[in-house]
Amino acid sequence: MNYDFLPISIREIVSKLNGEQLYEIRLRIGQPIMCKYGGKYCCLSKNGLTILDDFIVCSKEDIDYVVSYFTKDSLYAYNDNIKKERFYLCLKKQK
Repeated sequence: MNYDFLPISIREIVSKLNGEQLYEIRLRIGQPIMCKYGGKYCCLSKNGLTILDDFIVCSKEDIDYVVSYFTKDSLYAYNDNIKKERFYLCLKKQK
């Protein structure tokens, strides 16, 4: 899968994961970046996935990058999500 919609720091980590197992990425400002991977929720870390610690925290810049990518710089359609400081990415339909 092409992960160009993610900031490069996150993209490099996500691209090392098995794309068949990755169903969702949750980006919330100031919170760990969550992934639904293999049917379970985990946090993204510099080394892949973690449950406990060493996780990566989502920044406003991360959200701005993703929103800009998908909206082609037109934030009007996604204004409600931005106000709530959240953005969920569903990568594929769950089985």
